[in-house]
Amino acid sequence: MDDNLTKTNGWGELHLAYQFALGIGTSVLAELTVVWRGMELALTHGLAPLVVEVDATTVISLLKSRAFGKWEVQHMIMRIVYLQQLLVADVQHVFREANGAADHLAKEAASLQLTRVLHHDDITDILRGILCLDRQGVPHLLRG
Repeated sequence: MDDNLTKTNGWGELHLAYQFALGIGTSVLAELTVVWRGMELALTHGLAPLVVEVDATTVISLLKSRAFGKWEVQHMIMRIVYLQQLLVADVQHVFREANGAADHLAKEAASLQLTRVLHHDDITDILRGILCLDRQGVPHLLRG
């Protein structure tokens, strides 16, 4: 399982992205890990205030309720809530079709077993195309 974070200006212009392979685990723990690592990266790079978009409604519910559960999940929720306060961050739901850049980066990280931070000048032409469609408000069409 892999995931990533992208930081754009809200109109599809990439400022910072990261990719990493997570290995095997639950989807909820993976999504929470991505949010936490992304917020840590945002803190390191001074990207605050911050809006974090997540396509997993379960994660949104867990963060809003600060639900108790397995230790790993509760520990991650506590970390994220702390970072939300530091970064003045709002975690919001976004439909997966609107998360094309993140989907592309996650699949690339999985296939190549990547761990890296990307800046504006590092992105590929394919990702630039996805971001261009994002600027135009065109949803990302998912391939099986």
